[in-house]
Amino acid sequence: MLNAVDGWSKCQISDTPISPAHALSAEGSPCRTDVLRKEFHAMNVYKRRRLGDPRQSSQVIQDWSLSAVTLAIVTVFFIAKTCGATTLQPDVPPAREGLGYHPDNGTTVATTPPWFSWVPAQGEVTYDVEIQEEGVTSSTRSWHGIKYALFTPELVLPPGKYRWHYRVRESLSSTGPWSRWRSFVVPPEASPFPRPSIDTVLQSLPTTHPRMLITSQDLQWVRALRKTHREWYDALTREASMLLNEPLMHEPKPWTGGKWNAAEWLTYYRQIVRAAHCTETLAFAYLVTGDRRYAERAREWLRVFASWDPSGTTSLRVNDEQAMHIMFSSARAYSWLYPLLEDGERKAVQTMLTARARDAYRHLHLSETPYEQFPYNSHNGRLWHFLGEVAIALAGDVPEAREWLDYAMTIYYGWYPIWGQLDGGWAEGLHYFLSYHEFVLPWLWQLEKVMKIPATRKPFYAQAGNFLLYTAPPGAAVSGFGDFSENPPSGKRAWVAAALALFTGNHELQWYALQIGLSPHDLTPFRFLTATASRPSPAEPLLSPKLHVFPLTGLAAYNSNLADPKRNVQFELRASPMGNLSHSHCDQNAFVASAFGDPLFVNTGYRDYYGSPFCMEWYWHTRSHNAVLIDGHGQKRDPAAKAAIIAHGESDNFAWLCADASPAYSDYARRVRRYAALLDQKHSVKVVILDDIETTAGALEILYHTRVPMTAKGTAKVFEFQTTHARVKAQMFSNADIRMEVSDHYTTVPVQTGERPSGPPKEWHLQVRVSREIPQNIITHYQVITLIDISPAEQSEASVAHARAFRWGTIPVLRWQEGKGKARRFFTLSFETTAPAVRLEVASQSSRLPDEPFQEALLWQQDEEKLTSLLSLDGILALPVNRQ
Repeated sequence: MLNAVDGWSKCQISDTPISPAHALSAEGSPCRTDVLRKEFHAMNVYKRRRLGDPRQSSQVIQDWSLSAVTLAIVTVFFIAKTCGATTLQPDVPPAREGLGYHPDNGTTVATTPPWFSWVPAQGEVTYDVEIQEEGVTSSTRSWHGIKYALFTPELVLPPGKYRWHYRVRESLSSTGPWSRWRSFVVPPEASPFPRPSIDTVLQSLPTTHPRMLITSQDLQWVRALRKTHREWYDALTREASMLLNEPLMHEPKPWTGGKWNAAEWLTYYRQIVRAAHCTETLAFAYLVTGDRRYAERAREWLRVFASWDPSGTTSLRVNDEQAMHIMFSSARAYSWLYPLLEDGERKAVQTMLTARARDAYRHLHLSETPYEQFPYNSHNGRLWHFLGEVAIALAGDVPEAREWLDYAMTIYYGWYPIWGQLDGGWAEGLHYFLSYHEFVLPWLWQLEKVMKIPATRKPFYAQAGNFLLYTAPPGAAVSGFGDFSENPPSGKRAWVAAALALFTGNHELQWYALQIGLSPHDLTPFRFLTATASRPSPAEPLLSPKLHVFPLTGLAAYNSNLADPKRNVQFELRASPMGNLSHSHCDQNAFVASAFGDPLFVNTGYRDYYGSPFCMEWYWHTRSHNAVLIDGHGQKRDPAAKAAIIAHGESDNFAWLCADASPAYSDYARRVRRYAALLDQKHSVKVVILDDIETTAGALEILYHTRVPMTAKGTAKVFEFQTTHARVKAQMFSNADIRMEVSDHYTTVPVQTGERPSGPPKEWHLQVRVSREIPQNIITHYQVITLIDISPAEQSEASVAHARAFRWGTIPVLRWQEGKGKARRFFTLSFETTAPAVRLEVASQSSRLPDEPFQEALLWQQDEEKLTSLLSLDGILALPVNRQ
């Protein structure tokens, strides 16, 4: 995992594509999952549509052809099933969306022990695993009868080199051959994170109720909060008293005409969210206050849920949001109200939760794509820990609870969170970082506070706060990327930050939470516990570095003044090795920006409903982002549409990065790189973007989007706009013809749902067409520079004067001047494209660089040392170079 980006860059930045044969070779290339195609996805989409999954109801499968590799895998499985046999052969090539084998050869792991995964065998099988130090056979440790193809041992491995293998076991006497050995390294800095056994976990559970979030031993201090935290106590009682009057929800009806539709789904979604909130909040308020009114109403809600058919309209198959909200809210309320429930009530709730837990376990583990090997289903990313909560609530009453809890612990101590990387980023974007943490944080509280299991020692949580701090600082006006990123950051991020601060002791996160503000509105039991718990003292974050890169997630975030929203200019760019899937968009190498509290360059449109025509034709499409189209083509919505931030640097007031999205455009271009350089000048920020593209296409479209009108002057190659607090002026340069066109409409119309009856806000779209007349199939090297000046709105005019671009050898150079008289300064940016780097030089006098225009690029390779001497001006900034 630690070398994921290095492995990606070694394989993907080259001009030679990787063949499927090499990618699935016995040597286990770290990039084999990069060789991805759409056939397996098409099969999964077909399966989901066949089962009535509404999330794929509008998706049309255009290509049902199978690659040779996928066809071979399907054939093997088909023969095994039709013959009634179990294949015991190991080392089966992983499916397109599967995890495959971890740790693979040469992997340096982040935790000790690491988690181990392999391709699951068909049928009723278990597995054996052996681990040994490299070259020390006497050090072999063995585990037998492992149930899942995902395994984390209980022991900590000391730093060193190891290898592992596994085999499939059908019975005590029938085993398959051992797999090949796979080597890995445990570095000295690996975080100890052994998994406790299921017996240890069950022993940590209280045998009495309540046992969800708080125990009977906690009731005394919880009820004392009436005196010590009166503000939050009163907020909870106000919320609960209001919920007493909330009408009970009726069981949802079948979809009209038997087909899922957005309007009914949204109606029932709102109802079940409110119903779940009523159920758990009223039950919890009874525990805190002792007021029986709250308990009696919560019991009514439990009886309502228990009366519904678990296999009907609220089942996972029909509407998983209904099922999941019923599971977690009922499990908590059941435990909190346990002494008050009559035997019949208790039995009815147990029966309902058992049925739903069985359904969840089947859905997660017993499907054709078991979640432990196919982790990229977003909703399953909640379902597994809701299953764990039900298991905790029913432990001791339902024997299967042991199996369900063991499964939840297997996922958590395995690869979870699949969207969260070691750098602390979240590949699905800020909205899903927040919403999924609001769901999972009670599970972490349960493990840490009730069961005394140190669950938040995962390396991810040590860095997760940086994702909030840098991508959504106080006063942020943009939300990065992914679904719902058209909205400003949600206020719920204060609650997530406060909880993470509580778990990790992060003082900066506590400062962040207080800056955003903890609102008592819609107070939940977990928010109440977070607000009243002892948290670290706040500390304002350091303002350096200004550029923070999340290389594994594939995100760069720049803030000129993170602590002061009125002075901050924010710039974010996405280039993710995780591709374009789930709630991510087709927006590799896209950027967003804001300044002084105003959104500037934005993602456009809105999600009317998941998978809608508007989603596919605009909202998810590359054309809705500040990105690039090649001959009108955007990126695929596919895990293979990868990118990476391959280099970056920062010194004083200057920062830069280089992102490579070549795999995301592999059908249309040989190389697609975007450089971004940012110069903080205290009262303004210069953003310079170089798009460096090699393609046979005759034209590119570089796209910019705003929420205020733009003025474009095509002859001058300039565009500009102004918001309430910011003024933006940009000038473009290219070695090809440039034409500009501004529009204020979409290519298709969104559905106006009840959530947003007025539709998306007014937005403007600038299409910069860059074209050259070239012979067919001849590769052309396009280089387009955009110089963007972001200044306060009250500044009378942009500070840039006499900007021009040219090439010196193969290096694009941009020069401009600012100021007058003795205050005049000359700025020179040079972009090294062979070994990516950006250099800034500031001088009080103009240098003697040749006046070669950008359009008439020199044709010879310039010696770098000679170039450096020619560019030797006063005030050179020596930049450190970080290559990922």
